[in-house]
Amino acid sequence: MVLVERSDALDSLNSALADCGAGAGLIAMISGPVGRGKTELVRQFAQQALQSGAAVLAATASRAESTLMLGVVSQLFASARLSAEQADRASRLIEDGMLTATLLDGAGAEASAPLNGMFSGLANILIDLTVRSPMLLIVDDTHLADAASLQFLLYLARRIDRARMLVVLAEAPRPSPRYSVFQAELASQFNYRQVRLKPLSRQGIADILNVRLPHSERLASAYHRISGGSPLLLNALIQDHKRLAISTQTAKAVTSPVAGEFFGQAVLSCLYRSTGHLLRLAQVLAVLGAPAPLALIGEILGLDPGSIALAISAATEIGLLRGGRLCHEQARAAVLDAMTVEERAALHERAATVLHAEGASPVVVARHVIAANVPDVTRFGATLVEAAENALQSDDTALALACCRMAERIRAGEEDGTALKALRARIQLRVVPSAAERTLVELSSVARTGRLAAHHALPLISSLLWRGQPEGALEVMERLGSAAHDEDTAAGLYLHQMQACYLYPSLATRIRPQRCAPDTDVAPGRRTLQLQVAMVIQALLADDLTPETSAEAQHILQTNRLDETTSILSVAYLDRLIIAGQLETAALWCGTLLEQAERRRVTVWQAMYWAIRSLIQLQQGGLEAAQESARFALLLLPADSWGVMLGMPLSVLLHTAGRSGESTAVPQFSLHMPKSLQESRFGLYYLRARGRFNLNRGNTHAAMKDFDTCREVLAEWDLKLPNLFPWRVDMAAAMLHLGQPARARELVGEHLSQLNPIAEGSPNRTPDIGADLDRVLAELNPAVDRNTVQNGSRPGTAAEPAQLTAPHPRGIADLDINTNLSRAELKVATLAASGHTNRQIASSLFVTLSTVEQHLTHVYRKLGVQRRTDLHRVISALEKSL
Repeated sequence: MVLVERSDALDSLNSALADCGAGAGLIAMISGPVGRGKTELVRQFAQQALQSGAAVLAATASRAESTLMLGVVSQLFASARLSAEQADRASRLIEDGMLTATLLDGAGAEASAPLNGMFSGLANILIDLTVRSPMLLIVDDTHLADAASLQFLLYLARRIDRARMLVVLAEAPRPSPRYSVFQAELASQFNYRQVRLKPLSRQGIADILNVRLPHSERLASAYHRISGGSPLLLNALIQDHKRLAISTQTAKAVTSPVAGEFFGQAVLSCLYRSTGHLLRLAQVLAVLGAPAPLALIGEILGLDPGSIALAISAATEIGLLRGGRLCHEQARAAVLDAMTVEERAALHERAATVLHAEGASPVVVARHVIAANVPDVTRFGATLVEAAENALQSDDTALALACCRMAERIRAGEEDGTALKALRARIQLRVVPSAAERTLVELSSVARTGRLAAHHALPLISSLLWRGQPEGALEVMERLGSAAHDEDTAAGLYLHQMQACYLYPSLATRIRPQRCAPDTDVAPGRRTLQLQVAMVIQALLADDLTPETSAEAQHILQTNRLDETTSILSVAYLDRLIIAGQLETAALWCGTLLEQAERRRVTVWQAMYWAIRSLIQLQQGGLEAAQESARFALLLLPADSWGVMLGMPLSVLLHTAGRSGESTAVPQFSLHMPKSLQESRFGLYYLRARGRFNLNRGNTHAAMKDFDTCREVLAEWDLKLPNLFPWRVDMAAAMLHLGQPARARELVGEHLSQLNPIAEGSPNRTPDIGADLDRVLAELNPAVDRNTVQNGSRPGTAAEPAQLTAPHPRGIADLDINTNLSRAELKVATLAASGHTNRQIASSLFVTLSTVEQHLTHVYRKLGVQRRTDLHRVISALEKSL
């Protein structure tokens, strides 16, 4: 190991050795915390002493042998080069001394007179050896030495003033009371010298890194912060770095020190070699995982604050503590791993008890109760429930569920048991909703009897609606609505009634007014969040997406945290944006909500917004992106946990697979309509997608059945959504498969009559729906009598108007189909001739600006024109020639 910033200490020891060689015996005490580099300093000094011709005797004290009398002395003589006679005499003296010292253990230093004869004999053997050569006698970790060995070292120190002997002792501070006596007597000797070791500076660490880890000296401050300037801890960090085999070239990319197994072992070595309460302190801090007041730590350990303060000071000086916590997470892990399961559990339970009595945070107490796996948690019951609520509020669902399950161990009455079930269901519905199925059944049973409190019944209604159980939800709503409630409960019920009408349009006529309806005339600033959301959803259901309604929805989502209430609004609002064709706005808000869900780590919400994103991408014409998003949504959440929203990702996968012909991309179960979808609006997405999928696979009659079901459901619910569910276009495509173009033309004509005329930039025609219509029109146009179209007659008759094209700008369908322009080029050319800018054309046709520019380049070349004014003239001439 490289010795840095230790030259003064080494020079002092070499000077002492030189003095001893001249016949002046000395004692040198190297003092510093554990891990300060004392052992390495002594080792290198011993090597130099050997090279100079000195005899070296060495011993290392340890905690394990601190009660083994004369254990250190035995090590010293075992390392000495003795004659047979000297070795035999020393052995007998030590054996006799061990027995005597054991008998006198605990009697105090003043009762050690019976050992003086043995001490004298052993000291004389050592002093005789100094006649041949100077002697270096080393004892490392002296503060851990047994009492008898310490007494011998004192005896020897008083008798070496004229011997060529240097006694070097290495000790750690904060010794035990017994050792303090030894330390005081030794320091009173005239031939005593002390060498204090300081922690390594940042520059010193940089110098070591420059030699041992080239290119890492820039991390000197980080290494200094973690190691506290301890050479032992620093060396462990360097070993961990090298163990990962980071080469000199790649080391430049390392941004922080690597703390691993070697570092953990070094931390434990520091603790085991220290005296006092350092080890127990470290164990408590590791269990607590955070800084704590001295009184609290003392209460857990059963020690006074003064003793804890000394231990903290010692640990900080070693480099193990920083800011009242262990220096690194790896240090904490090492301490915890070194404890037995029983030791950890006992400390956690003790911590829970003390913290509970001190009024600590319920979450903090609960973590210790769970870690201890306390058999009887009766005294912690209320704390566990409160902790579960708090954990759920902070999105720590794992802790919330663990608290709930722990609390359920208590034998509670029916009311408390039901409350715990309701809480558990709320937690499970955020993670894996299918796991809450049995609990929802039990809660529904209680709700039907009227014994479920309103604040538990309201979340149950929402859960049943999402899970595809509208009848059960309706039953709970009716029972709850027939009773008198406060304003908050009335608003909550009103919200879930609107949620039911949104998810299941057929329920709108079956929901009865509640006995105590909320006051919707209250000033906006006084409305509860639930009332605000309910009123916006009602507006979304009653009207088109007006600017006022959209602004109110956005305001609520911007100013409130995503939760079970705002998530209901978010789905309804995004759905309405998609229906209205406002795809850019929908994509923006969906991305914002998805970021919140990911930040909050709520799996259900993440999956939900990925599914909505996939639908938006599909409507925008991005098939590959839509397919990837839908697949990811289904990876996040199993199919049996989706409830009614399963219709979204399944419909996207069916659409994209139908277009690409990759039927293997569709989950096996997706062609069988889940029961939960049958009555929900998301079932429409699914039915249309399955119909298109079957149609593309040649299953025309199966496809027609789904399209017809869409028609029936839309009629039953009185929904007119030709832009999102163009069942007539789908049925027309099926008619073409069956060779019935006349019926197909009729259906397309009906579809076009349902659409509002589309002005430039109108979002109503989405690329996905438009592509389906374009394909039908492409097959129909060759069979259309142009004279009939020109005269405004309806296909199949002689007097009714026919427009068998999507509502593009005038002229697209009327131009000669035999022109050498492609259909896309013709669309761009017509718009450009009408005076639209390239950007306006791109927005109108849902293509990129570069695509418009490329099409115009081809148009100019094919038509032989050079400017837009010429293009207007040519297009006008083509229209007049028809």
